Amino acid sequence: VMYINSDANGRGFLGTETSYILRGFIDQAAEDVPDPEMGATVRDRALARLDVQSLEAGASPELRARAAEAERTEKLPIGDLGSGSDYTPFVQHLGIASINLGFGGEGQSGGVYHSAYDTFEHFARFGDPGFAYGVTLAKVTGRLVLRAADADLDPFKFDNLASTVGDEISELKKLLVTRRDHALWVNRLLDRKAYDLSADPKESWGPPDREDIPPEIDFSALEKSVDRLRVSAKAYDLAMDHDPNPADLAKANSILQGLEQSLTLDAGLPGRPWYRHLLYAPGLLTGYGAKTLPGVREAIEGSRWDEARRYIVLTAAVLDAADARVDEATRTLAQ
Repeated sequence: VMYINSDANGRGFLGTETSYILRGFIDQAAEDVPDPEMGATVRDRALARLDVQSLEAGASPELRARAAEAERTEKLPIGDLGSGSDYTPFVQHLGIASINLGFGGEGQSGGVYHSAYDTFEHFARFGDPGFAYGVTLAKVTGRLVLRAADADLDPFKFDNLASTVGDEISELKKLLVTRRDHALWVNRLLDRKAYDLSADPKESWGPPDREDIPPEIDFSALEKSVDRLRVSAKAYDLAMDHDPNPADLAKANSILQGLEQSLTLDAGLPGRPWYRHLLYAPGLLTGYGAKTLPGVREAIEGSRWDEARRYIVLTAAVLDAADARVDEATRTLAQ
């Protein structure tokens, strides 16, 4: 049904990355666990830290956008699943809905990781004195495990899946416009000999190459898939209120269990077929950092326009496959 992962843990604030269909599930658990230092919930403390950080000088646009989204949705900020820990094969290759979580930000262990000083003694003295946040992690994770195991219906919600992918499509359209504007500007400067005039004649240098102007790309297949998913998500929420019988609940669970797998592609991503998930993957050039809608996004970033068009269609197809499962579960619950 799901894979729950924790890697490093220490004193501080809850951080989590999840599959989109589990966002509300982690938010509920975090709201029920008190922070051992402040007494407020670990959810509220994480939100407070995000708000404060977003107002600091030098805060990144991404951080400020996350704070604005948290303010708008009143939900715990959730990161995207990239790589770097044991959830990778579960979500990236097998397509099992996953959660990665841990506490940190206040421990005094910078630079210790994977060194000779990375010892039990050091962790006990500086990482999490008294192991208070180890207990807190167990309380959050324990709630996730118990609630998932005891739930009559798998704890998946699909409104966040639709809204998040919709936002990412808007990001891709803006990325294409930004790349087009940049290419036009570079070529205009080359035509005006601006690089020659601005160069230091006593230094060796060369102007940039002319850039290809990005063509128009049709995102309508993806947008239509997201629109269908939004409608299906609302219908599913209504069907959950019909008080279905145990047999229908069991049938719906068997349908929903494989929903995240339907977001994978057997052929995988371009040049790396092991990575099969089409909504999130570690970037080719970002190390562990996640890329969302990676088949389309990295094709646009690499000026591979035919590949971008192909993965728009393929990504829309996996979203439609997920949507079909949502609709099937809805019919089962509403009958």
